[in-house]
Amino acid sequence: MSHSRLGLSEQSSDLLKDLNSEFLTQHEKTGLGSLVDIENVIIFKGGELFLYGKEDKQTEFSLTAKAPTEGKKNAAYTHIKMISHIPLLIFEILDDKSMTEATKLEKLELLKNKLIKINQEIKPTSPENKAQKVILENSIKLIASPKIDKLRRSQYVADINTSLQFNKQFVTKLQLKSINEILKSWIKDKLLNPHKSRALIVATHGPRDGLIEMQLFLDLYSKLGFEHPKDNLVYYIEQLPGQIKSLSNSELIEKFLATSERNKELGKIFAENQRMLFRDVLADEAPQVLTRFSFMAIVSKSSEETTLKGKCPFGFLPPS
Repeated sequence: MSHSRLGLSEQSSDLLKDLNSEFLTQHEKTGLGSLVDIENVIIFKGGELFLYGKEDKQTEFSLTAKAPTEGKKNAAYTHIKMISHIPLLIFEILDDKSMTEATKLEKLELLKNKLIKINQEIKPTSPENKAQKVILENSIKLIASPKIDKLRRSQYVADINTSLQFNKQFVTKLQLKSINEILKSWIKDKLLNPHKSRALIVATHGPRDGLIEMQLFLDLYSKLGFEHPKDNLVYYIEQLPGQIKSLSNSELIEKFLATSERNKELGKIFAENQRMLFRDVLADEAPQVLTRFSFMAIVSKSSEETTLKGKCPFGFLPPS
């Protein structure tokens, strides 16, 4: 397939590449000016809330406050969340095809001993403690089972389901309450002006749909009277699990937020729609092009050739 080069020489083609690189650099630089009217940036990343502020009409932000939403200050949230992951850990070991059965048994035995120790320290003195003991004790019983087949797995899931549902409700309340209290204290201490702020949520792909922290910030800005806060006041930045903490907050503000705010301005200029550049600008043109594509003929031919090859002991196709 040939692609037109517009009749350009190699020199002119290189000039275009340089101009495009210049655009990307300039776009990032101009974007910093879009931060002028923003007073605060809130970042939720790796179980911590960060608050950044700056002097009026400046573009350089500095850390104003930092608060963990997990860990020692919210130990119950962290511990219950970890206990809820234990059933997943068991199934991940059982379904790991790279492990021999002997290795699986060894790992499960070590896991069982750890679960017994943890379970002994939890006293059934509250509903949340009782729920954790149900998960731990049933996990210990599952690992001790002489045979862990599909039926035994299903019974295990059924036995712990009520406790897992309890945990979901309990930790949701703990986490949202924790973040809400942090934000209220920042507002009360005049560290945060929510009317002139942006929130950046950094998380993985898995929980993107319905992430409770995202819901909290969308709810906050909606209650402040802002319409359509998503991709306007609240941004979701998706990262691989191992990359979240390595991503610097300065990059999030100066590279992601600045260019996103500038994209809103460009959207208004070119289409009177500030959300224009939060969607592929080619999106509306794709369907009419895709209707002309047909992969079925290729797939059918490939399947037919595979079938024919199977009939020949030497793998040769008959002459066409």
